[in-house]
Amino acid sequence: MENTRIEINEEERSIIFDLILPLNPKNNELVDLYSEFMFKLKNAKVNYDQVPDKVISLGKTISIKTSFGSKSGITIVLPKNTNVDQNKYSVFSILGCTLFGHKEGDIVRWKSHRFIEEIEILSVR
Repeated sequence: MENTRIEINEEERSIIFDLILPLNPKNNELVDLYSEFMFKLKNAKVNYDQVPDKVISLGKTISIKTSFGSKSGITIVLPKNTNVDQNKYSVFSILGCTLFGHKEGDIVRWKSHRFIEEIEILSVR
């Protein structure tokens, strides 16, 4: 995940901080992911009303394009609402942490220990 400034709603930021702070991942890749996500949250442009329609936030449905192809109908949700069969991914999943707060048209670079993947955000609704 690259360190770019994201946009976030103050209420969602507070909810996510409350949920992420007690997490204590043991996997090095998750530690890196959560550390970068916390950095993004702390440095986010905070909107005290709603974020713009084209910014990925909780409950928004997105379409993306990667080197593996395109995928649509993905919704970013809180962990308790995760259901991969329904394309509902936790904000704390690799995909959720990487894309949350970015906007339609952004190309987000996600760095894994094994590879670098570019994810283009095609649509947000």
